[in-house]
Amino acid sequence: KAAVGLPGISFEFLEEHAFVFGVCCFARICEEHAERIEVFFDDRRQQKPRARLARNITRSISSGDVLRQTVLRIFDSAIVRDPEHLAWAARNWLAICVAMALGCWGFSTVLNPYDAGIASVMGLLLNKAVGSAMVKNFARIQGVVVGTVIGQMAYSAFSHCTEYHLAALSMTLFTVTALSFFMYFNSENPMWVYVGFMLATFSTMNMVATPCSDDVRSGASKGVVFDKVVY
Repeated sequence: KAAVGLPGISFEFLEEHAFVFGVCCFARICEEHAERIEVFFDDRRQQKPRARLARNITRSISSGDVLRQTVLRIFDSAIVRDPEHLAWAARNWLAICVAMALGCWGFSTVLNPYDAGIASVMGLLLNKAVGSAMVKNFARIQGVVVGTVIGQMAYSAFSHCTEYHLAALSMTLFTVTALSFFMYFNSENPMWVYVGFMLATFSTMNMVATPCSDDVRSGASKGVVFDKVVY
């Protein structure tokens, strides 16, 4: 190129230059990796077979001990057989079973059959932390209700399948999630921690659970949705 007066990089062939440069970098990385592998196997060949076998056995034993300790920590008998833990597990198991039964069979015209939403909410509300249960339960209810209202309102306002509405819904989703996580991670009062977590969960769930549509909520107008949420 220097002999014929051509520049080192031509704007006309810029994409080709970038492609060839990427291929050269990839080839150099592969070569360095192959050299490291070759050195590693050369070192292994120089070691004595008996010493290598002893080291492999030691590694296997240590890995087995770590795995056994991890499994034992998951099924710790001192915790599993604790009366308070058993009572807590029995109460929540019964509550989730009732929620699954209601979701399976439904109830009148209020709950539709084959709906896992109730059991999912019950799973999110599980908590074993000590303290005032009434305050924590009210905080969770606040987060669930406010998050559901915000999600329903945002979806009803920006539910159309246009670029403007999708961009507005994305910005609303980002803002609500950011504020909720800020409340969750920076609140000194545990009550607001619960509110922030539930607010982030249920507001985003109600915003993105249903695809965009020009007919909000399968035939219901925006006014109907707003009336249901507000009144």
